[in-house]
Amino acid sequence: MNREKRRRERRGREGEGDGEIVRLEMFEELIRNEAMYMNVFQDVEYGKIRYAINFYDSLAEGEYWLSLPEVGIIVANHYKLAFVVLAKEWSALWLPSRHATPLVSEIRIVWLLLVNGNHFVRLLMRDNPPPPPTSRQWDAFVDEDSKEWTVTPWLFSLGGVNHNQIFRTDFQCNFGPLSGRI
Repeated sequence: MNREKRRRERRGREGEGDGEIVRLEMFEELIRNEAMYMNVFQDVEYGKIRYAINFYDSLAEGEYWLSLPEVGIIVANHYKLAFVVLAKEWSALWLPSRHATPLVSEIRIVWLLLVNGNHFVRLLMRDNPPPPPTSRQWDAFVDEDSKEWTVTPWLFSLGGVNHNQIFRTDFQCNFGPLSGRI
């Protein structure tokens, strides 16, 4: 089923289907750039990721969950954005690995926080804090045009942020409707 048909169907189900569209777009990205992703993930891992992404029902069993850090590079490449995940165990930044850097004013950054080991919450960050280091995937598979992402001014905001500080029990946050303690 093509993307436009899925979008038309989705419009009839208020609040449903966004996950299906994201999966469809990520699946298309994976197929379009199969050779690159086969290098990134190797055969077995690529097959597992492709299997998990190619699922469009509303409730996904564990075998169909989109897992991070694995799919971070797919998200960054398809949506041409900086993709940041903060977690107790690890934090990482994915940048598009095959797209030239846009103007600084056009850079989009999506921040997610891993909560309870299996849920992600989008964070709306104030003052553009510096992101964590780039992921190993990105470092290993970035093309020459994309290396400029690492020298853009937004990566060099002042102040060293320890991203693990948000997991302290006394850390106060104010992320819009998610205000309170984590």
